[in-house]
Amino acid sequence: MTAGALLLAAAVWGWPAPSPRDRIPELDAAAGRSGSRGGVVTLPGWAWFVAAAPLLLAGPHVALAAVMVARTVMSLVGQARKRREMDAGTASAARAAEVLAADLRAGATPVAALTAAADEAGQPLAGALAEAASRARLGGSVSAALERAVEDAPAMLELRRLAGAWRVAETHGLRLAEVIDHGRGDIVARRAHRSRTAAALAGPRVTMLILMALPVLGVAMGQALGAGPVGFLFAGGVGGVVLIVGVGLTCAGALWGNRILATAEGTR
Repeated sequence: MTAGALLLAAAVWGWPAPSPRDRIPELDAAAGRSGSRGGVVTLPGWAWFVAAAPLLLAGPHVALAAVMVARTVMSLVGQARKRREMDAGTASAARAAEVLAADLRAGATPVAALTAAADEAGQPLAGALAEAASRARLGGSVSAALERAVEDAPAMLELRRLAGAWRVAETHGLRLAEVIDHGRGDIVARRAHRSRTAAALAGPRVTMLILMALPVLGVAMGQALGAGPVGFLFAGGVGGVVLIVGVGLTCAGALWGNRILATAEGTR
């Protein structure tokens, strides 16, 4: 009964948060079929039961500790992946904005400039720029086409800012090349600021990882000295309580520290 309750609590904690977008199949534009977003496979909630069930042989406290560690590692890896995606998206948006501004300054038409920027940018930015070029070719509003980019990818967020700049130029009759160039400078400045912030937080991130590893190092040293902490922790009873509390506090500290760093970097 206790084992089932502990495993149920662990599975509920590890269950992925529901998202309305996850309930809608994503269409792969290249292949014309549904696929996983970004090549990342999300484990369903029942997978936590399957993964933790064999650990029940060692005791419910071991299974619960293992689930807490696995969930924390997945959260840290997901945050690191989000940082990389944000850096790549901002870099792609900066390249596209640079090509767009340069072509407009050189006297290219908006259609030609958008087409060149789409060729330079990667997905999903290229698709939105190509759609805007098609709309401009038909005499439609470019800013409206760009603002319809509803994806939450970092590159698309930067594209919305360019769309706002384009709309200002359309509304007030400003020179489009100069307005887009200011938008490009804003993207580059934000990218540089994010890089400086990431460099400044490299030390605290390493410190957090070292603090996470200290309990494991302490257990390893105790085991090497013959104190037998592994047997005590895995035996259940008081040792099981100590294992759950220790792992829980370590995981909570890691998640809280990662949250602070993500807030400072602007990647939350």
